[in-house]
This record gives sequence, C-alpha cells and structure tokens, in this order.
Amino acid sequence: MICQTLKNLTCLQSLSLDLYSCENITDGGLINLGESLKRLKSLQYLNLDIKMCSKITDKGIICLGENLKQLNSLQSLILLFGPYEQEVTDKSLNMIGQSLQRFSSLKSLSLNFVCCKYITDKGMKNLGERLKRLNGLKFLTLNFERSITL
Repeated sequence: MICQTLKNLTCLQSLSLDLYSCENITDGGLINLGESLKRLKSLQYLNLDIKMCSKITDKGIICLGENLKQLNSLQSLILLFGPYEQEVTDKSLNMIGQSLQRFSSLKSLSLNFVCCKYITDKGMKNLGERLKRLNGLKFLTLNFERSITL
C-alpha cells in the first residue's frame, strides 16, 4: 500500500519511514519500497528505519541500494539497520557504499548498523574508501556498535 502511494508522489522531496520492529517486513517489501523510491527523482531527504525487522537480509538491502542510485537529488540520507536478527553482511554495506558514490549533492549521511554481527572490518574499510569520494559531505554519523573493531 505504501509503495503504491509513493509511486504517485513523484514531486516528493522529503520522506521518513519508521518501520522499526515491523516483524512482517520482508526482503520482498524492501524490494518493492526500493522500486517505488527510485521514481522519486525530486527526493532530497530520506530517513529509513528498519531496525529490528528480523526478516530483512542482504537480498532486500542490496536491492534497496541499487534503487537508491537513481536518487540524484538526494542531500540527506539516514539508514538505520540492526540489531542481531538481521542477516546483514558486508555485501549490504558494499552496495550502500556503491550507491553513495552517485550522490554528488549529498550533504548529510547517517548509517546505523548497530549489532549487525556479520559486518566486518573489511566491509567497513570498503565503505570508508567510498566515503572519501563524497567531497560535498558536511555531516557524517556512522554507528557500527558491536559490529567491528577499529
């Protein structure tokens, strides 16, 4: 239902979706959301909270990341994942990093992968390499509590 509505809001500039602890959200739902988001060419602000959605895995996040690449106007991005239940790995982190490279207008970024036990130092290093390319970034928040070592 939400995805159908979003497809019609092509002039939308700001979107905040709090799906915290929605146990029925699956990879399929995240894939549908990504398909809807890529049509929002005017979107400048995106806040997506899918913490504690235990049925989401790399498959859904990777598809979301692929679709985020289409959002060329994005200036602020907040993505909240975790904790333990989600099978989120470095593959998800890598796709998010690839998507970020396309956001030349991105000014603010917040990534939260708290307690995602399959995120490793290698994944964090790859993300760091991609973040270096975001020359216009002014605000950065990274939270990988209990996910990596420094």
